[in-house]
Amino acid sequence: WCLQFVWDAYYYGAHRNVGGAVGAYQWWAARPSAQHRGDTSPPAGAFVFWGPNRYSSYGHVALSLGGGQVISTEEGTTVVVHTFSIAARDARGYSYLGWIQP
Repeated sequence: WCLQFVWDAYYYGAHRNVGGAVGAYQWWAARPSAQHRGDTSPPAGAFVFWGPNRYSSYGHVALSLGGGQVISTEEGTTVVVHTFSIAARDARGYSYLGWIQP
């Protein structure tokens, strides 16, 4: 759901197809040269990634709003689209990967 959310934001908001994958982590892994690993200051519009965990092999992706804030679907505390900080998600034990500008 998270990858579909950010894909929809670009496709319907900017009329841009950013490609697809089975899951967020697979989308990240397919673009090694574009990765900004560990950088917690992604620009607005960047795709922000967390790695797979014991609950899911798909990882998680959100859309950067700038200033360390992102918007996405379910991220562990709620099942609706909402904003949260990169730091808040990391504090719950998720593995932050970095960001990619699509």
